[in-house]
Amino acid sequence: MMNRLFEPILFDLKPFHWIYRRISDHNFRGFYHWHQGCEFLFVHRGQGRVIVNQQTYELKPGMLFFFQPFQLHKVHV
Repeated sequence: MMNRLFEPILFDLKPFHWIYRRISDHNFRGFYHWHQGCEFLFVHRGQGRVIVNQQTYELKPGMLFFFQPFQLHKVHV
């Protein structure tokens, strides 16, 4: 569980912080959060919902989401 509203990004003098092949737990309800940098979310398989700007979007395979820095969002998979 996160103790902060955001996750600090440590770049180590690299321009990107890249995480891929992350697999979520079944029925992960998510939480509202934001990041210091941009976030891309690509859905390879599975389903769920994203809530951003008070709008809900269904997650489906092949979808790509882009979150701006400090944009509050919630991902439920």
